Amino acid sequence: MESKNPEQFSPMMNTGGKKISSAAQGDEISLVVIALTFKRFWKRFIAVVAVFTLGALVLALVMPKKYKSEIMLLPPLQKDIEMMNVVPELYQVKSEDLYRDMLRNLGSNALRRQFFQERDLLAFLQDKKDAVPEQDVFQKKFNEMFTVDEQEAENNDLPVSVTVELQGEDPEKIALWLNEYVRFIDQFTVNSLLGTLDTILAVRVEDIQDKINSLLRTAEKRHADEILRMEEAALIAEKLGIEEQSVTPFYSYNHSLKSDPVKGITITSDHSTDYLKGYKALRAEMEALKKREDHKPFIDGLRDLEEELLYFESIQSKLVAGHAIRFDTEAPVPRQPFKPNLKLYLILGFCLGLMVAMSGVLGRSMLTDI
Repeated sequence: MESKNPEQFSPMMNTGGKKISSAAQGDEISLVVIALTFKRFWKRFIAVVAVFTLGALVLALVMPKKYKSEIMLLPPLQKDIEMMNVVPELYQVKSEDLYRDMLRNLGSNALRRQFFQERDLLAFLQDKKDAVPEQDVFQKKFNEMFTVDEQEAENNDLPVSVTVELQGEDPEKIALWLNEYVRFIDQFTVNSLLGTLDTILAVRVEDIQDKINSLLRTAEKRHADEILRMEEAALIAEKLGIEEQSVTPFYSYNHSLKSDPVKGITITSDHSTDYLKGYKALRAEMEALKKREDHKPFIDGLRDLEEELLYFESIQSKLVAGHAIRFDTEAPVPRQPFKPNLKLYLILGFCLGLMVAMSGVLGRSMLTDI
């Protein structure tokens, strides 16, 4: 039988007096094969990377571009709303309260829908090919275009500032809509406040007018009562033979006003002693009362009420609108789209092409190694 060399089937190989494993040798050969494969197909490698990078570029260019415009809103200063603080005795207008109302209106879905309908934005946002209902267009397109970011303040329930952002495919339209929407919310908030002030003033004016009407209605009855008392007093004076006044009016002292005795003297108006004036004076007063046509000058407190009425009516006609927000500039028209991100697409395309090309080289080298 032929003898076999024991090293023939040994897993170790002698190389220059050194022994290396066949596994290590296989790895070394694979790396060499990979290098040779890359050297052989390097043009294809670069072509694959270039194709994927170019594809990413084309994809970024053909995708719809998205723009965004934003505006920062600040709370109004107290001095800026003093023009609306016309009746502080009835309603105190504060900048923080007005700003809080503006924030609530800014997030109101009903007001956003009102703006959407009044500006007829359905015609711009609805897909002409598909008749999408207005509700879907408002919720899925217009409503999702808005972003409101509040910058919270320490130890304060109101944010320091609010940033409103609007995204869309038409840069000029989104800037226009955003500016109009902010003005719409500002005007709505201020008009709501003016409506409250007008209601308060209207209630006050109506209350004063009711008091004046009440005094005028009772003046007629008081006038008739005064004539009747004069007639009775004149009859009594005539029966007693009192032709002219012969007794001075009664006086009483108010002892609580000791510091000023003059102010402490008051005249007692007791109608039971009217007959002491004499029937001549009483008949003269009756004639004057019967000829009286205007009772306003003789109604106590009427002129004060009329003066108060004129005051509140003048305020009601001079209500001036202010602003519920403060901002430096309007929302600008964006110049560059924020989506798609061209740099990001190029990086992703290059990396993806590199991965595919490397996978091809590795696969080719494995087939060659086999």
